Amino acid sequence: MNQRPPATVIEITPEEEQPLPPLTAEADPDNPTPPELRAKVLARDGHRCQSCRGHRDLHAHHVRPRGKHGRTELDNLVTTCKFCHGLVHQDRLVVTGTASTGFAFS
Repeated sequence: MNQRPPATVIEITPEEEQPLPPLTAEADPDNPTPPELRAKVLARDGHRCQSCRGHRDLHAHHVRPRGKHGRTELDNLVTTCKFCHGLVHQDRLVVTGTASTGFAFS
């Protein structure tokens, strides 16, 4: 019989759910997404792309890009699959909103 490893519990603190103020124009972009934060984004989003609901090749996408002073924080990250993430970066799919207000794809 094939046994599964025990499940990992991922906790999101109330502080992590609160959005931070936008970075100022003179601030450097945030660091890349740490693996622990990526795991929290995927867990929050049910391990599904929030655009197509796919569950393979998942990414944590910055809604407001780091290069445009978007923060690497739970509120600014959304789960996308590799395909939808590519569409976003090709400007063929637009994602707006935040985790606290809800994400929209168009």
